Amino acid sequence: MKKRLLLMLAALSAFSADLLAGKGFTMLEESAKGVAVSASGQYVVGVNSSGSSWNGNIFMTSFVYDVSSGTLRWMTENDSANPEKGGEFAGASDNGVICGTSKDTGNMFEGVPINAAAVWTNDGKRTLLGYGDFDMSKITRSTDGSSANAISADGKTVAGEFSTSNGAYLIPCMWTQKGDGSWQLSWLPMPEGAKGGQTMAVTADGSVIAGYVRLADNSKYPALWKDGRCVLVTDRELGLADGSTSIDFSAMSANGKFVVASPAGGLSYLYNVENGDVSSIPIMDYLYSSLGDMLSGISNFAVDNEGNVVYSIGYAGSYWRPLLYSYAENRTLDLTYYMNIFAYGVEPDISLSVDEQSPAKTFGISADGSMIVGNVDNPFAPQCWILQVEKGTAKIPATPSGLKAVATGLNQVTLTWDKDVTVYDDFKLLSYNVYCNGSKVKEVLASEAQMRAVVDDVPSGKPGFNVEAVYERSDGSIVLSPKSNSVQVIMSADWSLQLFEDFSSGSLDVNSWEVMYDEDSDINFSYTIDDAYGMGWTNGIAMRTVPGSPYSFALTSRPLDASKAETVHMSFYVCHGLINIEGQILDKDTLCVEVSTDGGVTWTEHKSWDVETLSPSGRQWTLIGLDLSEAVAGKTFRVRLHMHGPGQSYYYLKFDNICICEAPAHEAPAGLINEKAADGTSVKIAWQDNSKAYKLNHINEVPLWRFTIGNAGKEVIGANKFDKADLAMFDGKYLTGVSTKINYYDGKSGTKGVRASVVVYEDGKLVREQEAVGFPYNEEFTVVLDQPLTIDADKELMIGVKVFDYDADQIPLCYVQSLDYLPGKSDLYSEDGGQTWQLVSDFYKTQEEPAEGWCCWDITGCITDEPELVLSDNKEPYAYIVYRNGEQCSSLAVSSKSARFTDKAPVDNACYEVVAYYPEGDYSATSEQMCIGSLTSVHNYVADGVRVEISRATGTLTVSGDYDSASLIGVNGVCVAKSVGHSFSANGLSAGIYMLKIEKDGRQSVRKIMIVK
Repeated sequence: MKKRLLLMLAALSAFSADLLAGKGFTMLEESAKGVAVSASGQYVVGVNSSGSSWNGNIFMTSFVYDVSSGTLRWMTENDSANPEKGGEFAGASDNGVICGTSKDTGNMFEGVPINAAAVWTNDGKRTLLGYGDFDMSKITRSTDGSSANAISADGKTVAGEFSTSNGAYLIPCMWTQKGDGSWQLSWLPMPEGAKGGQTMAVTADGSVIAGYVRLADNSKYPALWKDGRCVLVTDRELGLADGSTSIDFSAMSANGKFVVASPAGGLSYLYNVENGDVSSIPIMDYLYSSLGDMLSGISNFAVDNEGNVVYSIGYAGSYWRPLLYSYAENRTLDLTYYMNIFAYGVEPDISLSVDEQSPAKTFGISADGSMIVGNVDNPFAPQCWILQVEKGTAKIPATPSGLKAVATGLNQVTLTWDKDVTVYDDFKLLSYNVYCNGSKVKEVLASEAQMRAVVDDVPSGKPGFNVEAVYERSDGSIVLSPKSNSVQVIMSADWSLQLFEDFSSGSLDVNSWEVMYDEDSDINFSYTIDDAYGMGWTNGIAMRTVPGSPYSFALTSRPLDASKAETVHMSFYVCHGLINIEGQILDKDTLCVEVSTDGGVTWTEHKSWDVETLSPSGRQWTLIGLDLSEAVAGKTFRVRLHMHGPGQSYYYLKFDNICICEAPAHEAPAGLINEKAADGTSVKIAWQDNSKAYKLNHINEVPLWRFTIGNAGKEVIGANKFDKADLAMFDGKYLTGVSTKINYYDGKSGTKGVRASVVVYEDGKLVREQEAVGFPYNEEFTVVLDQPLTIDADKELMIGVKVFDYDADQIPLCYVQSLDYLPGKSDLYSEDGGQTWQLVSDFYKTQEEPAEGWCCWDITGCITDEPELVLSDNKEPYAYIVYRNGEQCSSLAVSSKSARFTDKAPVDNACYEVVAYYPEGDYSATSEQMCIGSLTSVHNYVADGVRVEISRATGTLTVSGDYDSASLIGVNGVCVAKSVGHSFSANGLSAGIYMLKIEKDGRQSVRKIMIVK
């Protein structure tokens, strides 16, 4: 019969521990929270951290526990009548002298005793350590004063600091005991210009004090005070390349050989002071627990004289994984595994296993490593525990490595990991146990070089997986390896193809998104879901980079079942923003859309952009639409938004309204029309909305910021002005309605409501006025004109809204703030019934925020082919994408409020198509193609008050308008024709490009044209 052997022999690692007083596990009484252990492990000190113990900024009730005798004494108490009885313990020497902070009734501030560093002997006698030459006038609060933080093993050196302004200023110091038993204060040296510092540890012999120093630039570094000098442990000593300027001191060994330092970002390092060696303490390897929860905290580090570091990683803010890192072996073990070896047979009163949601946090270790101490993590009733281990040496099998997990089916996960190929003297590898959420679910024979296991019936959510190796010794006994690090899988109960994410839940969990990162890159990114990052002040996600090293991370979808789909479409809105540093160029930072059809094992790039091209404006949203059909239709797949780059930039990408779906759900946009610039530099395109109307306004972006204007209850008109260039493509069509929005504050005083009328002006003359009847507040509505107006492109047109008869504190007129506002066209207003006009932008130039005057009125003319507007009940799109020759050419999202687009880099004979996107992410069929032919044919060229027309029948070129003469110049610079009157013949000219030179009052203007025959 096989038997389980817990004292394991193998060939990889050797851990040792010295004997203090035999193995064992002890729980102290409730509310006894441990804070420190003496170097020898003889004494543990701590506090009662309940509210009844709190006074000012210290706990007044403290205890000492004698490990040898097993006795606990509460030595101080919170006595309001006699504060000198109280004190917060911070450290203990090997001879039982305790250091900490008490209250000094001999030095009061506003009738309250200040804090004072103190020591207590075994008999409970308190001695204040004194203030030396400290300037007591700097004490400005009762919580100011001195504190003692650590004491040497011989009890003769105490490290601490003086605090002023409630801890805002800290001055590090030390007290040494003289031959007569009195204590002498010494100030610890500081680098020039340093703001302050704090001591946190002292070696057993008192020769080295450790803590941190904050420099003048607010950077923070661990500090070692030795031989009258202050030595900083900076990023240089730790071998870091990112220039970290915030490094926390975490722990120092009793012999002063080892220091634990923690830069920002969840990383920690063990620094060997003697030889400069640096080891990375595994933290991010334990990003997920075996139960699938994510890291949420790290407990206090403690290190023994051999470099063994104890610490605990917290998960979900509720349970812990106690760990021990060995410097000698550069390896980490779970404390429960370590205990089963060096304290075999000990049954702790609490679980130390993360699989059982251990409440145990470590905080200390004795100098020889034979005692590990910690607390039960309970904010209301913390409880100190003490683990003692026996001296011994054991060799431990390799921890399984390379574990990866992917969801390969509904409720199915496939695991792969590296097989242990070590040749052992007296036992062999048999198999591996597979665990899901801490429970064994499978055993796999070790028969392949690359191990693999398929696990079915996996629960939905974020299950965690790990594996352990099973070995057999020659005598038939079984040896188990430590369990591998855990990996987490997002297991969605829904694999349906339709996926829409607007982040309204505030969480990635609802739709089972996963943030992935490359194991070989630093974790130098973060993400936030907030209403500051979505469109229109709704929730969106911001994915941030942290400069310093190359980055690679991705927002990854759940599996999507497209096995029965013939088409798959993806769309999303994206916008970038720079962090801290303006003017950064993001052309080396990349966003890729990638797909995987094997559960996420391998990824294929579908489309990529550099961020500078993808999102040319840090303010405006880009809408991306992609056809994924060829890559994933008929398959189960995942898709991810993958950000990567060299780590030289500090920026974020915002995403919103991510949609992955199948077929279009709406009819295609219709009625595409265009107007080409005569010189070929641009093409204007417009299309009809669901009411078969073209939209005439000056809004050219998806509205983000909206403002309102009123006139204290008096009449005011807001209006857009349109000139010939704006109206040319609508010439001869009909203005049949006006759409707008009226703002109304329900909470304001008064009961009038708001009256509003549509007003239309031609060449400055009011030609239409019609009151809006029964309109809704705070949402768009349309007034259908009783008398449509024929558009005459030769006449200036103004379309506006007049508000009147409203309460003074209402602000009814709405406008959109836009970078593309047009002073004198998009921001006109009148307070005298349209007799004179002013500019909103001019008004705000004198205000605190001039940018609030970048006004584009939320007033839209409805232009139809026929003199009748029939309003549609169909839902309006949110935005559009314009395609040219099959490729997306609208770099920014085209707002549904504009329904038009200007191609500023057109090409000859291009064909355009438009697709509409709706608020829930669904999309329309693609419009019919509109092809424009040659860009620069002179047919109907209108610019600068001059019209150019050509008659194909007669070959006559007519140039009409206010000018003196016109001539055509060939590409060789030779004049080939001059006008006679306002025309000249082009019959003898070849088709091609010419320069048209027009002269007026001695001035010349030149335009490039193309003659097509």
